[in-house]
This record gives sequence, C-alpha cells and structure tokens, in this order.
Amino acid sequence: MNQLLQIARSSYWQCLRHDLAKRALLFLIACAPALLALRAQVTHWVNLPISDEWDSPGITLLHYAQHRLTWNDLWAQHNETRLVVPKLIHLALASIADWDVRQGMVITFISVCLASAAAFFYLYRRCLTITASLLIWWLFINLVLFAPSQYENLLCGFVFEIYLPFLCAFGCLAVNLGNISFPIKVSANAVLALVASYSFSHGLLLWVIGAPIPSHPRWPRQRTLAFCYIAYLVIAIAAVCFYFMGYKHPPVAPPSASLGQLPQILDFLTVWLGGVLRSNCMNARVVGASVLLLALPIVLTAIIKTIRMPASWRNYYPWLALVAFAGGAGLLTAIGRVNLGTDLVFNRSINLFSGMRYNVTAAFFYVAIVGLSFNLYADWVRLRSRWQNRLLTGTIVCSTLLALAWTYTFLEERVRLPLFKQNRERARTAVKWITALPQNPDISLAYPYPDGFWARVVEMRRYGIIHLALAEKELRQAISSSPHSDNVAAGHLDLLRTKPNRRCHIAGWTRNPTTNRPAEYVVLGWEQTDGVFHPFTALPTGRVRSDVARTFGADSMKLAGFDELLDCSKLPESAEIKGWAADFDHQQVFPMGGRLRLRN
Repeated sequence: MNQLLQIARSSYWQCLRHDLAKRALLFLIACAPALLALRAQVTHWVNLPISDEWDSPGITLLHYAQHRLTWNDLWAQHNETRLVVPKLIHLALASIADWDVRQGMVITFISVCLASAAAFFYLYRRCLTITASLLIWWLFINLVLFAPSQYENLLCGFVFEIYLPFLCAFGCLAVNLGNISFPIKVSANAVLALVASYSFSHGLLLWVIGAPIPSHPRWPRQRTLAFCYIAYLVIAIAAVCFYFMGYKHPPVAPPSASLGQLPQILDFLTVWLGGVLRSNCMNARVVGASVLLLALPIVLTAIIKTIRMPASWRNYYPWLALVAFAGGAGLLTAIGRVNLGTDLVFNRSINLFSGMRYNVTAAFFYVAIVGLSFNLYADWVRLRSRWQNRLLTGTIVCSTLLALAWTYTFLEERVRLPLFKQNRERARTAVKWITALPQNPDISLAYPYPDGFWARVVEMRRYGIIHLALAEKELRQAISSSPHSDNVAAGHLDLLRTKPNRRCHIAGWTRNPTTNRPAEYVVLGWEQTDGVFHPFTALPTGRVRSDVARTFGADSMKLAGFDELLDCSKLPESAEIKGWAADFDHQQVFPMGGRLRLRN
C-alpha cells in the first residue's frame, strides 16, 4: 500500500512539474513578441524630434524653459486634439531630465505592455487560473499589440498619446466590473474619461463607452442612482463643451466626410483594419475585409449570448466595449481623413510620419475580437463536443494565416527599419548643420515647414531644450569657400546618377587625413562660373567601403562611405558639385577630390 502511495505521489509531482514547465514555456513564447519589439526599438531609435514634435511638446517645453509657460500653451489645439495630459507628462520629464524623444518612445513601449497586461487580466478573471489555453490566447493578443507594423510607431516619441485613452478605457472597465460603491465608480470613470479626452481626440468616446454601471451587491437607492448619473452627465457635457471652446478646423486637415461618402468610409475602415498585418505580400484591403468577415459573427454571437444569458455580461462586457471604442476611434479617423484619399493617408513613406500610426487603434479591435473568441470558446464550444473539430479546423486556419501575415510583415520591417533609421539620421544631420545650411532640402525630413525653422532650432538649443551641437561660425565660413583639391587624402566624389524629378544618387567616401579615420559628414555644394561656392547639403557617412579600408590600412575606414539620394531640383542646370570632408566634433573641414557634373 505504501509503495502504491509513493508511486501515486511521484506521478503527481512529475505531472505537476511537466505542467508548470509547459506553462512557463508558453509564457515565454507569449512574451517573445514584446521582446522582439523592444529590440527593434532600442536598435533603431534616434534622439531627434520629428515633424509635429517640434510644435508639441517642443514649443511648450521652450516656453517652460523661458519661464513664460501659460495655460494657453497647454490648452492649445494641435490638429483636432487637445494634448493637455501628454504635455504635462513631457513637462514632468523635462523637470527631472533633459528632453529626449526616446523618453516618449519608452513610454509608448510601457503603454503597450500595460495594454497587454490589462488584456491578460480580463482573460485571467474568466478562468481564475493560468492555463495553457489562456497563454495561447494571450499570445494572439501580443502578436497583434506588438505586431511588426507597430515597430515604427515605437520609434516615434509621441505615439503614447494614442495609447493613453485605451489605457483609461481599460481602467473604466475594471471600475465598472468592481464591487465598489456607485458614487466612487462615477468619480473614477469621470476622471479617467477626462484624462482620455485631453490625451487624444478619440478619448472623447470614453464618456459614453466608459459610463459607470452599478454592480455593487447593494445597489444604490433610486435617488442616489439618478443623482450620480446626472452628475456624470453634467461633467461629461462640461468637458466636451470646454474641449470645443475656441475650436477651429485645422487648416492642414481636409473637410470632414459627409453621409454620402459611406462607401469611401467603409473602404477607409477596411484599409485601417488591414494595416495591422499589411505587407507587400498581404494587401491591406484583403486583410481588412477578411478580419471584418471574421469579426462580425463573433461580435453578433457575443451580443446574443449576453442578451440570452444576462449573468454572463461580465465576461463579454469588457471586450464588446473595447470593440466599440476601437471601432469608434477608427470611424472618427475615417470621417476626418477620408477626403485626403485613403491610399494617401495610409502611405508607407519613411519620411516624417507614415500611415503606420493609424495601426494603433486598429490593433485594439483585433485584441477585442481575440477576447470575445476566448469567452465564446469557454462558454459554448468547449461544452459541445460536436464543435471541437470545427473549432480546431478554424483555429488552425486562422493561426496559419496570422502566422503568415505576421512573418511577412516582420521580414519587411527588418528591411524598412534600417532605412527608417538612416532617414532619421539624415534629418539629424540636417538639423545639426542648419545654421550653416538653412536651405538644406533635407531639413524637410525633420520638419515639413523649413522656412525660418533654423531660428527655432537655435532658440531651443540656447535654452537647453535640445542638445545637438550646431555648426559654429568658423565651420560656416570654411565651407563657404570652394574645396579646391585634386588629391584624395580627404576623400573622393565617385558617382552621380540623375533620377526622375531631378533627384540625384550621389556616392563617395570621406577621410580625416590627420587621424586616418572617416570624417563624420560630407558637405556638398555647387560652384558658379565666377568661383562662388554654394554649399547646399550635408550627408552622414557610415556606408561600408572595404576598398578604402584596404587602401589606407585602417579597419575604421570601412565605414567611410556615403551613398544617398538627394533632391537637386533647386540646383542650376549643369552645376558642378564639389565636397568637403567634415569632422564636426572638431569643427574642421578638408577638401575632397573629384567633382561631379549635374546633367539633365
């Protein structure tokens, strides 16, 4: 008998250890998408404000440093949004440490992790134990939240603003599901909705979707209930009215869509959904239509299930609310942007901000569908054996398609992200040289309105908002003269190939002859017939040139090359291009050999 008990105990502990090992492995696999996203972020981030970041929070931080910050700076409308809360976050960080746009990138990553943790909580509260099944469903959620299409969003310092309303939404849902007194629910949800409203424009929807629901075992009296709802309604109306006080339609935004544009809006929403898993191999419209066809029966079934079995509302409510919130955010975007043209809005350019940022709200739609599917599985399919084979077949098909789409997107982002980083580094170069080259066409890579932008850069550096070294007077004077040289001690201009629209592919290499190391930059200019030299752009080096390293006997010279596509539309016809090799840290320049003729 004792021997049998020992065998039973041994078998039990072996099974337990096996189960724990399996769950630990699944947990690590479920976390893998987040780790891949973090690696992509840290590998490719560049500390440089881009486009709107120079305005918000840039101007707010500048006024703070100048001791002239006003309520109007916080309240100022930015496009269609009042970014009060994000500006306060930036100000809090700036009061502790200097402004670094990577701080915003870190907050964005933390926001995605918090959203993932919130989704895990709502999965867990259904079964109250961490099962292998739960971890697999959570893996699906993480594959969407940390999809490769989000990597470029993680490399922008402002995207956490879009996540804040969703985090507030998760908070409202948790409050509504909690057994706390109704007045506390009203207060908490009102605060969360207020934060969401003044974080990003779609946060206004939370006043409706996050409305407090009484669920305390002791329901409040009718009078108390009515008073609380009236108070919540008054706060909501005041917040919305205050939001639109002095509101003006942004001059850069297109006219809002009309009811007659319903087909265009539906097309926009389809591309919006498909953008999460879009790649060269996966058409956004096809993906979006497929997701809609899958989502509609799931949502309808969940609604019917909740109506027929009211006791199950707690399981479905969070995910149905999230579907409504994400769908409402997508609809608001469609109404505000469809007249720009769907394909233009969802552009994939790496200059400034691409349409990738609209993937954030769409990802939460996917998350909600996964959550509803998990609950339908737990409530319905698992209890009916005849559905097991159908579920297994459907799961295999959907998982395979998701894996294929995710893999294609991941492989494409591995190519795009280095180009994204190169683009940001060129923008950084343009800003560093802005005092010497205020008409550099590459300035538009950092800010879309380059005229007079140099003055803001100088002012922000003066007050310590940015800490980029700028070209000093001696360096500006040095590059204003023509680099007369026929030797290649400091580098050589090798190639100029003209492209359509007077864009030029220029390549070569640079060297600091005093240190036998690559010069950081090459400054290019064109010379008039009377000998006047006009420097017009600066390019970073770093391209591999093994031939140069062999010539000068230094491994460091492997990264001496440059190879870029330039906008030469403002250069005169048949201009002769020359170059300076620039050691920016020591504010030195050296004349390069070679000259290139721009041809029509």
